[in-house]
Amino acid sequence: MAKKQNSDGGSVVIVVKNLSPGPRDYPLTDGSSIYLSPRGKGIAWPEISPEQVSDALRLAEKKGSIQLIEKNSPATPKEVNE
Repeated sequence: MAKKQNSDGGSVVIVVKNLSPGPRDYPLTDGSSIYLSPRGKGIAWPEISPEQVSDALRLAEKKGSIQLIEKNSPATPKEVNE
C-alpha cells in the first residue's frame, strides 16, 4: 500500500493521544498493538501510519478515549554528494 504524501513530499502520520487517566492498549490493522501511557504523563505520543488505524482505534476516538491527530512529517532530506 502506498503511503499518503503531502504536497512537499513528506508523508502523513497519525499521532495517537490518550485522553483517559489510565493506560490503554489497542490493536492495529497489521496485527500488532499500540500501548498508550496515561493522560498527563510528559511523554511523546506514538505515531502510526494511516494504514495502521484499526476499527478499535476509531471506536475509541468516537467514545472520547483517544484522539487521532493527522500530522505531516517532513520529507526525508536527499543526500548531497560533493
